[in-house]
Amino acid sequence: MPRILAEEEVHQPYFRLIVLEHYFFRRERNSSISSMNISKFHIHQKHHLVLFCCAPWISGYINGEVRAACQTYLSFTGQDFNTGPLITDAQIPVDLCGKFDHVWEISNGDIFSHIADYETDHFIDDTIPSVFGWPAQGNKYFFRFNGFELPAEHKGGWAEFEDLNQNGNYDPDLGEYPIVRLKGHPYIPTEIMWMVFNDQGIHGLTASSPLGIEIQLTVFGFNCLGQCSIEQCLIQYI
Repeated sequence: MPRILAEEEVHQPYFRLIVLEHYFFRRERNSSISSMNISKFHIHQKHHLVLFCCAPWISGYINGEVRAACQTYLSFTGQDFNTGPLITDAQIPVDLCGKFDHVWEISNGDIFSHIADYETDHFIDDTIPSVFGWPAQGNKYFFRFNGFELPAEHKGGWAEFEDLNQNGNYDPDLGEYPIVRLKGHPYIPTEIMWMVFNDQGIHGLTASSPLGIEIQLTVFGFNCLGQCSIEQCLIQYI
């Protein structure tokens, strides 16, 4: 089983920050990625504002042309990113864009309950929605809990999971569960959030041509007693 991250191991310089303690990912109003409401992360208990907003800024040369994808404050006329993954030839699965306007999240309590359930008799009695609906490669239960399928044409995988049988597919009915990886090692954080977006559309902020990139964003945090909140908060862009 992946171990809980020790306090001295939390500091990973190639990750960026933000999140808090158990059920600390408290967002303003709703979880929608494209919401026009103000986005903030707060410390759940003290209600301190930790992060007002953040987003990647990416640029590069394509056939000698400088292209960029950036984001400041969210607005429908000034954004370079759109919700959802890319499929073959960096195309957008248009019929699924609205479905991916969503943040998948899970707590370590759900994960530990799932592990204990399976270890009791190697059978799952309680199909916990956050575990069985996790957006992971080959999850045959994804449609049942989300109402749509992950596009089969997608390359590069989805959210991380512990692949106990090493078959490349997420099998929660066989005791597998969501994780994060730090330096190649699996861990179970206090909470994980995952979402996917791309820049393959009109760039209302930079007016650039698209780079054709997909970004999978994993936000996770560890409840490290005695550490200030900003040292518990990690964001990973892939």
